[in-house]
Parts: sequence; C-alpha cells; structure tokens
Amino acid sequence: MAEKLTLHQDPRERFKAIDQSEFSTFMGMRTLRASEKEVVVEMDLEGKLNSVGTGHGGAIFSLADQAFAIACNMGEHTQVARSASIKYVKPARGKLVAVALRVKEDEQGSIYRVEVSSGDVLVAIFEGVGHKIKD
Repeated sequence: MAEKLTLHQDPRERFKAIDQSEFSTFMGMRTLRASEKEVVVEMDLEGKLNSVGTGHGGAIFSLADQAFAIACNMGEHTQVARSASIKYVKPARGKLVAVALRVKEDEQGSIYRVEVSSGDVLVAIFEGVGHKIKD
C-alpha cells in the first residue's frame, strides 16, 4: 500500500504519496516529470472510454487533477484543492499527457493550469486552485 499524505511531509514524500496512490495506480497514470516548474503525467485511455468510444470525461478530469495535485505539492506546504474546473476541447483517444504549470502562488494557495493533450491535439484545459495547509 502507498504512503498516505500528511501535513508535515517533505515534498519528495508528498510526491511519492500522490504518485503512488491507489487511485492513480488503478487508473494507470505515470508521472514523466515533476518539478516546481512543470509536472507531466500520462495515461492510456484503454478501458476508460465512454459510450461513444472516446475518453470518458471523468478519466480526463482525473488525469488533469493528478497533475495538479502533484504540482501544487512540490513546494514547502501541503496543499489540497479548493476548486477545480475543466473545459473539454476535443474528443480524446489513445494516450493522454497532462502538463501542469503554476499560474500564481501566494501565502494562502496557488493556481495551476493543466493542458491535456493526445499527441498534438489539445483535449482539455483544467484550472485548479490549491489551498495551503499550515499550522
């Protein structure tokens, strides 16, 4: 069983807990890069299709949320999502890659933009707002 995320963990331990969570493992997510500047996570859509044969919106959201969760927890403080939203741009097929980049950060939290693509095709744009948990 993977480690649990705790309040006072080192960022490397937080990364490991999120990256190896039961859900991300179940979904077949794989982190390709993780730094304070950029997080890249991939997932194959096999077994995650909707009734019309394209990527299920929940699977796409989950991938973007995973990239966001890792990205906002690479810094000093543990963060949880305050809010998250997604815009689906095109139907998704095959292998997806989510790239999370920080838009803004302050003492209370952060904002991240995550772009989900299949090859050169932009599939979805996700925005996540993180809340820093402090003593």
